[in-house]
Amino acid sequence: MSVASTSSQMSEETTNPTKYSIISQIGKGGYSTVHLVLLANDAQDMVVLKKTELTAKAKADDLENEYKLHKSLMVNGGHENIIKIFEMNRGPKVYEFFLEYAREGPISSIFDNKGLPTTIARFYFRQLINGLKYIHDHGITHRDIKPTNLLLDKDDNLKICDFGLATSYRDADGKNIPVVGHTGTPPYAAPEVFSKDLVNGPATDVWSAGIVLVELLTGSRPWARASLKKCVQYSDWVNNITCLDERPWSLMDFNSYNFIRLILAPMATKRASIKSIMAHKCHDVGIRRGDLLDNMWYVSRPLGLGAYGQTYTARCKYSLFREDVIKIQKPSKDYNREILTGGKMSGIPGFPRFFGSFHFKEYMCIAMSHEGEPLATVLRRCAKEKMHSWNVATIGYRLFKLIHVLHENEIVHRDLHSSNVLVKQTEDGKLHLSIIDFGKASILSGNPFDPVDDYISAVLILFRLRNEDPLGILFERYLETKKTFRKNPVEYISAPENKWLGHLYQTLENQRNAKNGIKLTELLDAFRAVHPGLNDETPIYYSKKNWKLVIH
Repeated sequence: MSVASTSSQMSEETTNPTKYSIISQIGKGGYSTVHLVLLANDAQDMVVLKKTELTAKAKADDLENEYKLHKSLMVNGGHENIIKIFEMNRGPKVYEFFLEYAREGPISSIFDNKGLPTTIARFYFRQLINGLKYIHDHGITHRDIKPTNLLLDKDDNLKICDFGLATSYRDADGKNIPVVGHTGTPPYAAPEVFSKDLVNGPATDVWSAGIVLVELLTGSRPWARASLKKCVQYSDWVNNITCLDERPWSLMDFNSYNFIRLILAPMATKRASIKSIMAHKCHDVGIRRGDLLDNMWYVSRPLGLGAYGQTYTARCKYSLFREDVIKIQKPSKDYNREILTGGKMSGIPGFPRFFGSFHFKEYMCIAMSHEGEPLATVLRRCAKEKMHSWNVATIGYRLFKLIHVLHENEIVHRDLHSSNVLVKQTEDGKLHLSIIDFGKASILSGNPFDPVDDYISAVLILFRLRNEDPLGILFERYLETKKTFRKNPVEYISAPENKWLGHLYQTLENQRNAKNGIKLTELLDAFRAVHPGLNDETPIYYSKKNWKLVIH
């Protein structure tokens, strides 16, 4: 059972939080429910409440031990990579744990079936190892490290949670002692855990962390169970006949593979220790939280992977309340292209402001303003419902106006998709759109195809807002028939109310070779037909769910 941070500490008066109001249920397990609650104190602390019913399998003694071990890690304020536990209420049938709220939830929510970029995966793995070192230094082994027990707060700090299976591995004299196996979650459990022998607790945590690293890098686990008899993939790993052309190993670089070989050594005595992991070159992520870049920006957290580099949030040392973005990449000709095209749009509403470029170690860096979160992230949050046609029309209207401004400045983006469109709530409460990432942009050369393709890319984004993917269907048909790929997708639209997007797509294709260029007014009228009265001031309607933006 795991819990999913606005506040890392509670006010001093909250020593016995018996009065609270439940905001929402955020999790449920076999014997526990997890709620976000507001405490009835002057500070109105917002924390997580885990309520566990006493049963034959959830005994009072076990819950007391969990609280004792977790609480012992809170000495001197605890550790930034350990979820904080504040208090425990004991009832005749229910135990209540009050814990720190990690707002972004389990780390598994931020990667897909292809994993994370290597730099970002190592960024989180470094925090996991730092947290494990702190736990082990206090004579405790966690015994259930897995992505659902690794939470992220609003500042991208990784937090280890759920100490229900934790135990001490030192005796009263401070000497290391073996612990009982048969604990943990099978895909993440070390091979020795499945034996009847006592095991080295910290070594089993290291193994589990190694499986997590594989999952961060590739989006999948290497095997279902580390058993020679029950799992072919694990048997191949032990016999060193793993095929590097197959998943998950094909999705990681060779240095990461060799690093993981040390961590997932089948024999616990030959397995990498926390100390050796921290000394390994692959544990050096290159850019670290707190690094001062160009004597100006302190690195905060990773944002994601751009067309040609990694992006991080950073705080300007002369204005720590302002959050900027640093894009970091290896030297290439594309770096100069982004400086030229993105710099030209700097300061124009709807585009990031460029603050400058500089070198850091072997990297080239660009500093720019932070314009919000990707539309793709908002889409994933609203995946189960279609966005209202009025909002789709409003977003399309704004995107087309921004593309027009881009082309007026003789720049073609050439890589417009939902991850390169940002959404930000401004001080007046309205949503503001921006176009970012000029890694593939070029100066308009008079070729009539490029400008039209930017608009068509925007239409394809709008299709996705309505849960339609006609281009994907077209591409599948193309692979099957090898017939012309360029075709109006309107016939593949499932919902009649979305046909207007197909007609807009066709209008753009018709304007592709027009002598007089693209007629913006005609295109904007298509949006006004869906949303009468649409203009530059028309708002995008939205709400907030757990402080996260939801566009309806």
